[in-house]
Amino acid sequence: MPAKITTVFQCGEYALTRICVEVPIPGFSDFITPWLISEAGGRTILVDPGPSCGIPSLKEALGAMGITNLDLVLVTHVHIDHSGGTGLLLQSFPEAQVAAHPRGVPHLTNPARLWESTVSTLGEELALTYGEILPVPSSAIVGEGTDMPRIEIIDTPGHSGHHRSYVYTSSGGSVAFAGEAGGVHLVEGYLRPATPPRFLYETTVASIETLKKRATGVRLMAYGHYGFTGCPTRMLDAALEQLALWRKTARDIVGDRPSLEVEEAVERMVTVLSTTDPFIAKLESFPEDIRQRELYFLRNSARGFILAELDLK
Repeated sequence: MPAKITTVFQCGEYALTRICVEVPIPGFSDFITPWLISEAGGRTILVDPGPSCGIPSLKEALGAMGITNLDLVLVTHVHIDHSGGTGLLLQSFPEAQVAAHPRGVPHLTNPARLWESTVSTLGEELALTYGEILPVPSSAIVGEGTDMPRIEIIDTPGHSGHHRSYVYTSSGGSVAFAGEAGGVHLVEGYLRPATPPRFLYETTVASIETLKKRATGVRLMAYGHYGFTGCPTRMLDAALEQLALWRKTARDIVGDRPSLEVEEAVERMVTVLSTTDPFIAKLESFPEDIRQRELYFLRNSARGFILAELDLK
C-alpha cells in the first residue's frame, strides 16, 4: 500500500505534511511518520525519515508530491524506527544535509554498534524487518553550531540520551517536532509514555518542562508517533501527569511485593493502568493488531518504570 499523505497545516510561507509510510510489520500502520516542511521558496525539510524498510514508501510519497530534492533532514534521535533509513534515503537525495545530536552522529556515520543494540533490544526478527542501517556520509552531517534558518534545537533527553526536539519558526505559525519527548500520541484521547529501560524520571520530566516553556505560542506540535496537537501545553501537562501516575503505580507495586519478578510486576502495572489511566483505557477501542502493537510498547515503557524503582531499592 502507498504511504498516507496528509497536509496538516498550510500558510503562505510553508506547508506541513505528515507522511505515514508503509512498513511490512503487522499492526504498524499509522505509526511511522516522517514530517515534511515545504517552504514557498523551495526549501524542503524532512523530520525523522524512519527505518530502511519504509524508505521506498517515503520516496514514492515524495515523488507524488513533486519533491525532487531535500535540503535538510532533522533527526530527533537515532533509534532505528526514526533514523535507520537515513543513509538509504541519501542515496536518492545526496544533496541533503543531516542534523542530529552530537552523541547520535557517530551512530549515523558508523551504525555497527547501533545495529547490535537494536538487535539486542528488539530481537533479530524485528530488527531485520526494519531493515539494514546504512551509514550516513560524514560530509552530509551538519556541524554543531551551524546556522539552520528557522530551526531551533531543544535538547530533550529521556527517551534516549541523544534526543532532540526542534521548533520550526514562522510568522504564519510555528511548529514543534517533539519526537518521543512528550510520549506517543496516536489519536485524540490516547497518550502513552515512551520510557523504555533505562528510564530516568527526573531527566524526562525536566525535558518536558523545557519543551513546554518553548512550546508556548507554537501553533502545532507534531509527535514522532504519529499524531499532532494544536494544544501543545495542554498535552505536555497531560504527559507530566501521566508520568506521575505511572511512577506512583510502579512504586506501589514494587513496595507491596519487592521480591516480585520484573515481568510479573510489568504485567501487574499494565493491568492497573488499564483502569486508572484514562489514556490507556482508550486501547480497548483500537483494532486488534494495533492494540497488540501498543501493548508491546506499553509493557516496555512500564518495564522502564519498574526497573527504575528496583534500582532505587
